[in-house]
Amino acid sequence: MLRLWKISGEELPNIDKEGLENVKGLKLRLRALHGFPVCLQQLLCDGRRLENSASLDLVKDVQLVLLPVSGAPRLQVSDELLDALSYGHTEAARLLLRAGADQDMRIPGNGQTALMFASEEGQVDAVRLLLEAGADQDLCDVLEDSTALMFACEEGHVDVVQLLLEARAEMHLQNRSGRTALILASEGGHAEVVGLLLEAKASMSLQDGCSCTALMRACEKGHANVASLLLEAGASTEFRNTSGRTALLLAC
Repeated sequence: MLRLWKISGEELPNIDKEGLENVKGLKLRLRALHGFPVCLQQLLCDGRRLENSASLDLVKDVQLVLLPVSGAPRLQVSDELLDALSYGHTEAARLLLRAGADQDMRIPGNGQTALMFASEEGQVDAVRLLLEAGADQDLCDVLEDSTALMFACEEGHVDVVQLLLEARAEMHLQNRSGRTALILASEGGHAEVVGLLLEAKASMSLQDGCSCTALMRACEKGHANVASLLLEAGASTEFRNTSGRTALLLAC
């Protein structure tokens, strides 16, 4: 077991060394358990700094020093921002943003930004933090051309949608399949989200790549409560999709 304490004298719970290959592994474990960003950790043993590649075989007592945010390389803190969000460590994310992390950093591969990731996961505090840091709410990902608002609407995260609407996220952008935030929320049967979008005056007439409106998608999926909301708000029943079917025909 490893005994750990901070420079302030505060002792941390002991950590089992089993499975820890080196000091870098210990730093990763500390990040997962306590939210300490790896790039801000400095570990000491008997007053000597432990390098990331050093073995822990002969180490029993470790002192943790958290470096000031101003001393961390910008690239490293940006790389760690998504990890902090993945673990739900909002305070760690706050530290990383203060240290210069790019609030609009993208995930390699799908091109999601940190805000898109947090919105899709329903992380309300993280979304608020990123918006306060100036994250661009209208950027699109690489795979689907979807925005943070679209991800939140598709998953039905009411509080996140509310935050994004308050931040004036664009409601009428369309992703690669032509779906808007309202179409995605309607298709998913997320009535409360649909209500928020309608209150914000989202257009009910926009059509996706198959010429379906939000009402048509709700009817197609059998979401009667959502269809009722849209009809009460004045959604047209006259639109036809590329197969010539109206909302009524899709509901049958």
